[in-house]
Amino acid sequence: MLVAVMIPATPVIAEPSAIGSQALAERAVVTSEANIEEFSGKLITFEVSAYNAIEAQTDDTPCIAANGENICLEKNQNTVATNFLPFGTRIVIPSLGNQVYVVRDRMNRRYEGYYLDVLAPTKSQAMFIGRQDRKVIILD
Repeated sequence: MLVAVMIPATPVIAEPSAIGSQALAERAVVTSEANIEEFSGKLITFEVSAYNAIEAQTDDTPCIAANGENICLEKNQNTVATNFLPFGTRIVIPSLGNQVYVVRDRMNRRYEGYYLDVLAPTKSQAMFIGRQDRKVIILD
């Protein structure tokens, strides 16, 4: 079981051993959710999942996004992949905090429509995000 630790409104996942208590990890939940009213933009529900920049989940150049940027750089860790929005579009996923994400990557062609993949730095974080319908605010 994993626990979410909030660091400047961005969920960070810690293994139970890192926090010292399996029982605590089993009861933990995300403690911060952005207020939708804090942002202005179009509100759409997407099926949101997460991915890691590794060959098994991308292609043979996992750090290079579809727009050509290096998403393994810390400054680009706020990357999302979708086929529905143009590159550079900024979004917020309130259920994941008030992090502003930027569309830099694309998903496999079979994911046309309201699908969105969040770049996660670790498998634990990707598993925490899971796959579920979430409200997404398109800022521009």
